[in-house]
Amino acid sequence: MRRHSRRQRYKGYGGYMDIDIRILDVNHDLEAFKQIRIEAVQDTPSAFAESIAQVNSKSDGEFRHHLSDHGAGDFVLGAFHESVLIGVAGFYRDVPGKLRHKGHIWGVYVQPQYRRSGIARKLLQTLIDKTKALSGIKQITLTVVTTNGPAVALYESLAFRIYGTETDAIEVDGVFYNEYLMQRLLEYRNY
Repeated sequence: MRRHSRRQRYKGYGGYMDIDIRILDVNHDLEAFKQIRIEAVQDTPSAFAESIAQVNSKSDGEFRHHLSDHGAGDFVLGAFHESVLIGVAGFYRDVPGKLRHKGHIWGVYVQPQYRRSGIARKLLQTLIDKTKALSGIKQITLTVVTTNGPAVALYESLAFRIYGTETDAIEVDGVFYNEYLMQRLLEYRNY
């Protein structure tokens, strides 16, 4: 999969800014990915399955594993502003033969100061476009905490639909959070 960059201008709180979106490279982006992943889990612990302790104790090899494509077309997109990683969105594909038509979005995060500027939408749209180029992908799924209204609205605006709710999906400091199970079909099927 090509790792070229897509530069676009986004309106942020301080005016317009140039944002580059590209696939993160295991050799060049490991430290930046590690830092933003730790930040993400600390900033919004209810949005991620990993605890702060778990993400802080990960080895570089474990972070490298996230950035590898595993021969299945897996990738992590990064949004960069002035060469600084400010947002990420990951994709992985199911490996078993009967499930290879499914892909999954994980780890979506944009730093707070860049939210509500269209960066998450562009990350996700770029991710969707890249998955359409993968042979055999028919659907993309994701999970999102039911209390994260802005994220749910964003996913719905990108044609994801809720197909279920997992009760008590995540526990953070004794508080349980439900998650919506969401799906986007890449090809229309008349069931």
